[in-house]
Amino acid sequence: MLHRARWFFAAPAVFALLAGCAHRADHAFRVSSVAETASGPTTVPAGDTVPVPAPVAEPEAAAAEPSKLVLTPATAVDAFDIRFVVTTQSAYGDLFSRTLDNIVPDYVEATQVYRGQRAYVIPLIRHYRLNADGCADVVLELETRKPDGTRDGDVLRVSLWDGPVVGMGLILFPKTNVSFWTEANDAHGSYTLIARVIDQVSKESREFTHTIVMRDYVPPPLPADFSAALWYSTYYANPTPELALPALTALYWSQPADRRQANMSPLLGFYDQVLLDNPWLLPIFAERLAKADTDEAYVLSLVLGFHWRKATAAPPWMDGDTWARLAEFRVHDWNLDADAVITEAGQLEALWGRFFANGSYGPIRSLLGPLANYTDLGAGERWRQARSNETNPDAPSEIPPEVKREQLLRSTVWALRNNSRQHPLLQAYLNWTLRFGRIPLPQKMFLTRILSVETASPGAAATAPIPAPRP
Repeated sequence: MLHRARWFFAAPAVFALLAGCAHRADHAFRVSSVAETASGPTTVPAGDTVPVPAPVAEPEAAAAEPSKLVLTPATAVDAFDIRFVVTTQSAYGDLFSRTLDNIVPDYVEATQVYRGQRAYVIPLIRHYRLNADGCADVVLELETRKPDGTRDGDVLRVSLWDGPVVGMGLILFPKTNVSFWTEANDAHGSYTLIARVIDQVSKESREFTHTIVMRDYVPPPLPADFSAALWYSTYYANPTPELALPALTALYWSQPADRRQANMSPLLGFYDQVLLDNPWLLPIFAERLAKADTDEAYVLSLVLGFHWRKATAAPPWMDGDTWARLAEFRVHDWNLDADAVITEAGQLEALWGRFFANGSYGPIRSLLGPLANYTDLGAGERWRQARSNETNPDAPSEIPPEVKREQLLRSTVWALRNNSRQHPLLQAYLNWTLRFGRIPLPQKMFLTRILSVETASPGAAATAPIPAPRP
């Protein structure tokens, strides 16, 4: 039997925190039917996307703190303590594991979701006890009550931590991801999550109740004081995917007059990530495309075409006419691949868009790539001098590759410096990278300069993002 309100959990270990890195889930289970299904980045159906609860892995990270530090170790008088978090922030793991111990993750509590939207359940654990082998053993029991008060499926029981801990003064991040979402036939209304977190060593337990209201989505009107630029640049701190559709047109109209010639790289990176995190929005965007006027249809086609740029078939719910309408946009040579070596400014801008979409660490790690171009410093000045020397007929007229690499380096430093002044999370990620990231010394020197006090600004208010300027 397939229960409609489902839980997702991944095992064996999402966070190998003692090794200082994160790993994607190996398996997914429908809890009510205990039907095992494959999960991971290689099993996305053609033309469709699935959310990835686990944060971006950082295989090159040096050994980091296994978790956040507590000021004093647990003693016999310290009560077993849980910070119970339910949030829709898909980068919840990075907010915890890619920031230093003095940074408290700014989780936004989820009290409402739309049909198909995920809410992530994160019990943060401290003041646990260790067994004779120096291991903690903490489990979660979780049940869902439907709007009519009946229980949805069996009680879920998963391990949050069952291994060694290097010291008692640590907050443990759960090794298991748990998330809640509803499906097409689920009733709208209030769902109650009843959680019990148990320390298997001390036999202590803590109980929590959290209510989430599930609604069917209807695109809301934008607030009268809505600022498209401010919404874009602060979205990661308080995600509001319900505004993504109406905000798209507002962002498009905020471009210069010749909008179809405007630089759309930041917007494409942003919306691609929003749709990856919220695939329930895809049918809504596609349905809107059929009713949109010329300008709105154009920007919707850009966003959807870019999102499905690697798809080989339409999603099962999409009609053939809409898929064919997007063909020209899907096969366009975007040259904005976030996983490729950065050779164009548009890639930098798309990565900034992804960061502003969910605040994950992965885009920032990729943005550090051009810092490796430090050996090209001075190439631009040498080229300009060669071109101005009339006695040097061999000076190239086109911009040489080393000059482009220097321009990307300077653009990256400029953007990291300015955005880190305005966004504390970015500054926290850079500080973590400076301490634990396995990057060459020259790149660490750039980061040190970017984060230095003399370049800091007293203003920390979030404003419109500053994309890397084009070379």
